[in-house]
Amino acid sequence: ARRARFAGVPKGNFFYGQIYHRLWQLINATNEKFWRFAVAPGSMEIMQYSIYNASDLGTYNWHEDVGFHSDTAARLLSVSVQ
Repeated sequence: ARRARFAGVPKGNFFYGQIYHRLWQLINATNEKFWRFAVAPGSMEIMQYSIYNASDLGTYNWHEDVGFHSDTAARLLSVSVQ
């Protein structure tokens, strides 16, 4: 489970677009080396920026992002950047 404030990071913004591009390069290289899943560059979801505050009882714990009837049902890889 997670308790946090979060928002999407826009892909179309020039600055953030460069971050998306660099992350895709790293993710794709790692995938090719270890798993070789068929993942298309256009399938990258919008990144989320999260803030965890003690005053909000912010927490991040083990959880599943995948569900049979959710938007994430087809997700192959998930990445966390800290």
